[in-house]
Amino acid sequence: MLINVARWDAKCGGGSGRGVGAHPGVRGVAKSRLRYEWALWSPSLMFKRGLARSESFPCVGEAGAPYLPAPRLLDRVRVAIRARHLSPRTEEAYVFWIRRFIVFYGKRHPVEMAAPEVTAFLSSLAVQGRMAASTQNQALCALLFLYRHVLRADLPWLEDVVRAKRRRVSPLC
Repeated sequence: MLINVARWDAKCGGGSGRGVGAHPGVRGVAKSRLRYEWALWSPSLMFKRGLARSESFPCVGEAGAPYLPAPRLLDRVRVAIRARHLSPRTEEAYVFWIRRFIVFYGKRHPVEMAAPEVTAFLSSLAVQGRMAASTQNQALCALLFLYRHVLRADLPWLEDVVRAKRRRVSPLC
């Protein structure tokens, strides 16, 4: 399951400069670790090595992949994000908010929860967590991605969410 990082570096344009695989905001050890993790969990490598099957990943599945148990939820989220070529920082943020949502409800699986739980979680971010409106919006986007693209379940429009108030900027004139 492990791959040679040196080969991955050579394939992505080297480890020093900004090659094809380089991310502009990550430097040094973190950059090589990020490249290594992306290589480890790329959907194509998972299928080539027999670590996944098409039923587990309907968005990137290939026929004839051998049967193994379905991957864990957060791994499915990572694969769905990478299949859509989203940013590594988006992946990091979405996984963070999905994990926080699961822990908020005592590690219940999101399949068991629906719109009322999502509404209560987002409202608690605004009320008890005193989060900014953009932070609450990021959590909402992560949960919508989870339910739409990973679990393939539609959430009704969340009208009862207590929204964080945007700070009003007054002109200095």
